[in-house]
Amino acid sequence: MDVSGVTTNNTNQTIQRQDKRRDSESLKVKKSGLPFNRGILANIGFKEAMSDMEFDCIVIHDVDVLPEDDRNFYICSDNPIHMAVKVEQFGYRLLYDKLTGGITTFSKEQFEQINGFSNQFFGWGGEDDDLYRRIKFHKYELLRPFEDFGNCGSVSHVPAEKSNDR
Repeated sequence: MDVSGVTTNNTNQTIQRQDKRRDSESLKVKKSGLPFNRGILANIGFKEAMSDMEFDCIVIHDVDVLPEDDRNFYICSDNPIHMAVKVEQFGYRLLYDKLTGGITTFSKEQFEQINGFSNQFFGWGGEDDDLYRRIKFHKYELLRPFEDFGNCGSVSHVPAEKSNDR
C-alpha cells in the first residue's frame, strides 16, 4: 500500500471512531511528474469537495502525518485548528510557533476568506508560512487545543524537492 493509502485507511477509521455520523470525502492526487505544489492541490481538493457536497469543516491533511491519539479531534472552530502539533519526524516537538503544516482544519468560511493556499510555492516548504500569514491577516488565531495529545506519527517516503521560496 502506498503512503496515501496508509493515511486514508487510518484517517477514515479515526473519523469513524470519533463520530459515526460524519460524512467525509478523501481526495487523492496522483503524481504527474511536475514539481509538487501543495497549495494548488489543497485548493483543488477544496473546490472538488465543495462541488459534491456543502461541507462545513475542511481538513487539509498531509499524507505522511498520522494522528496517534483519537482525542486529537477532526473538528472545526471559530478559528483554524492546527492538529499536527508534535510530529515524529521532528522529534515530537513543535518546530516553531507559526507552523501550520501537517494537519489543519478550517471552516468553509475561513478557508474562503483567507483565499485558501497560495499557488506560488513549488517543491517542499514555504506554503505553510504563507498560510499562517493569511490566517493572521484575516484576524484569525491558529489554535492548538489538543496540544497535549497532538502527537502524530510519520510515514516514510521519498522527500519532495525543497522549494527555493522557503
